Amino acid sequence: MSNCKFLDREAVVKEFSQFLQDNQLSSNQIQFINQMIEFYTLKGHLEIANLYEPPFDFIDQEGIDGVFRDQSNVVDLLIGKVKKLNEIKVG
Repeated sequence: MSNCKFLDREAVVKEFSQFLQDNQLSSNQIQFINQMIEFYTLKGHLEIANLYEPPFDFIDQEGIDGVFRDQSNVVDLLIGKVKKLNEIKVG
């Protein structure tokens, strides 16, 4: 049996919940963040490059940059969340 465990959904949602509460986001932006949460729940890891390819280009072909157009500060915050979650070791 493998000891590899993914981050639990609650931990991932918690990481993004304050962000979602602090920012007024469009329905597409919320959908994008929910897709990020689903990806973590299913795969356990998310690379920054993933945010520009399927399934993250479903709302905008430019991925995260298109969904958060003219909101580079939000993109930076989300990428920071991804980096932080990727550093969490699950035992």
